[in-house]
Amino acid sequence: PNGPLRKAKKGSIEKFLFERYSLYVTYKNRTHIAYTCHEPWEFQDAIARIEKNSLTEFYNLGISDLLEPDLVHISKGVQVKTWSAEAV
Repeated sequence: PNGPLRKAKKGSIEKFLFERYSLYVTYKNRTHIAYTCHEPWEFQDAIARIEKNSLTEFYNLGISDLLEPDLVHISKGVQVKTWSAEAV
């Protein structure tokens, strides 16, 4: 951790990244959605030392340095309630 514990502010990149209340999955060639409910995430800024990152190297996402991320957070997580997935 590299800073105080905090919650995402309205309009912030952290709000966009953390506060998701639905998830998607493909099952039998169909996309399904499931809605979720949870308390707001509590997180801290962090520093990461990455030695190898092959997750995105084949997708040409415009990331200039895969070993030096622009944004790093750490969290203990949240308890999530999820409803059944439905085909969309």
